[in-house]
Amino acid sequence: MGRIKKKWEIKWYILLHFLIFLYAVSAMLGKKASGYDCLSIEFLMAYFGIFLCMGIYAAGWQQVIKRLPLTSAYASRAATIIWGMLFGHFLYRDPVSVRQVIATIVIAGGIVYFSFSD
Repeated sequence: MGRIKKKWEIKWYILLHFLIFLYAVSAMLGKKASGYDCLSIEFLMAYFGIFLCMGIYAAGWQQVIKRLPLTSAYASRAATIIWGMLFGHFLYRDPVSVRQVIATIVIAGGIVYFSFSD
């Protein structure tokens, strides 16, 4: 029984991290929208993408916190920082420092530790 429960929880953790990815995508779309003229088609499309991502995120977050411990789910939200750094580097050519890499390792380690400590 415990093994089935763990497999079920893993599915919810995967959904949680997909939602966190969507949250980071919405921030990336906000940065993209800032480069367009206000109320242009591109600007409106970027903002529509933000609202879509955030709507899916909000609905999914409610389902995830019903099924996972709140402490683990909330601690996993820190992965947004990792996604933001990756988006910034690969899409916008933002430099990544050694401090950022170390911080990313610490964040990822904290998420894993917190998730398995329950």
